[in-house]
Amino acid sequence: MARVVVLVLAVAAAGCAQLFGIDETSSPPDAAPAPYASLQIDRISVGTMLVRAPEDLTGHTATFYVDDAAEPSGLRRIQGALVAVTKDQWNADIPEGTPASIEFTVPGDTPGYRRMYALPSRTLKTLNGAYEHPNPVEAPMGGTFATQLALPSGYVANELIRLYAVGPWVYHTYVATELPAPGVGATMIAATIPYTTTGFVSHVGTRPLPKLTAQDQIVALRYVGNDLTAAGIVPPFEQTGGADPVTATLTAVPHAPLDVKVDHVATAARLAGTSPPVTTLGMSWSVVAAPAWRLANNTGPVLNAAGLTSTDPIMITAQFGNPFESLGWTSLFTFASNRSRTYTVPAFNLPLTLYAGLNQLDDVTPGLVLDQAVGVPVLVSIDKTPLNADGLTITIDPTKAVELSVVADRPINLFYQWAIYEVEPNTAMPPALVYKAVYGVVATETTVKIPHDVFVAGKVYMVRAHCYQGGYPTFATGDLQNRDVPYAVGYLDAGVFTVKAP
Repeated sequence: MARVVVLVLAVAAAGCAQLFGIDETSSPPDAAPAPYASLQIDRISVGTMLVRAPEDLTGHTATFYVDDAAEPSGLRRIQGALVAVTKDQWNADIPEGTPASIEFTVPGDTPGYRRMYALPSRTLKTLNGAYEHPNPVEAPMGGTFATQLALPSGYVANELIRLYAVGPWVYHTYVATELPAPGVGATMIAATIPYTTTGFVSHVGTRPLPKLTAQDQIVALRYVGNDLTAAGIVPPFEQTGGADPVTATLTAVPHAPLDVKVDHVATAARLAGTSPPVTTLGMSWSVVAAPAWRLANNTGPVLNAAGLTSTDPIMITAQFGNPFESLGWTSLFTFASNRSRTYTVPAFNLPLTLYAGLNQLDDVTPGLVLDQAVGVPVLVSIDKTPLNADGLTITIDPTKAVELSVVADRPINLFYQWAIYEVEPNTAMPPALVYKAVYGVVATETTVKIPHDVFVAGKVYMVRAHCYQGGYPTFATGDLQNRDVPYAVGYLDAGVFTVKAP
């Protein structure tokens, strides 16, 4: 639940060219450039390495918004102009001292999904992250992996054997028919596995299966419970589409004790104070070998993990080992907690599980203390109407900008985020409700305005509010590309509501 996440987030406008020293007609050489606001985006490919390059924003849009009482909606739209030279930045001529928000779309987003930054800085830089090696292509049809894994000791029944591919971000867990008989001393596993979405499950959401390349890395893992007890590194190769050999010799993983203090009891008490109230408690910790640790991203092979209860001590002293430090995969510790509630949406007569939670992530270091300083949202409002219960009907004027606000149990936070989801049934059998992301807005204030056309009358929505601390050491300058730990987020699923027109 609520993984640390990486993203947030065709003509040059007059006045943009002089920024690059090539406009010789619009003003004298010593004239100051027109005041402007901007958003520049890099694409970062998250694989065995982090590869960063300018994001080509051709075909995508950006709109700047400023408060204007003369506009019917209360917000004046200023179309952003794509900088033609680099194609990774939008500019807009906006006078100094005029606060402006920017709404934009980026490659890879779900159609119809829009983002907004309502931040003080006039020059923003952010990342558009993707779990990939650069320029991925789909896997060839019919490819298989002829696997041979040598274990350091005989296979026994309580062990789990897995292949984990960083780059494609998929994994395969060996099933009984692919494993030797347990308890007889067998140390060799030999099985041919189809490289399909059935044979290899995506670790990062549903998408076409990427081709495995020499830029990627497969590792072989042996677990007892959640504890990584042995591991091996598969030599990188370029997938052919035939039966490619995948071989590894697993060795036992040396372990060292954790020394982490987490006051999870106090956190559980804080999560009980939200509106709507949430009850069912879940808490856990994990240590992960994280290729993208520089982004405060904890995706990677699990080294050890366990659940927590209110009676567990606040000192976590379990053991773990990281056999992938030679690959640059740093050990990251995550504490994850949530309380949940269930609501049956009358329009669909289907249940929906909603959460409040608090997660924190940091490097594994001796004497690590997770202070849980981030706020937990306790109430979300829309146009000053509290979303303090499920099943509300909210009247929203489709011609007016919409105000979102949040109250947190700790008032000092780096920034806030509101994620707006349409709730709708999927097409599976049996049917279930799913979230369709429609809008996301980031702001440093607890109240923000979004455009008038986000919500549609008759549809059902949920707003998830977040408070953030850490993770962005140069946030104050408008630089959201620089990432680091510690990183913490508190969140609340506000009351589910149906929109009604006036």
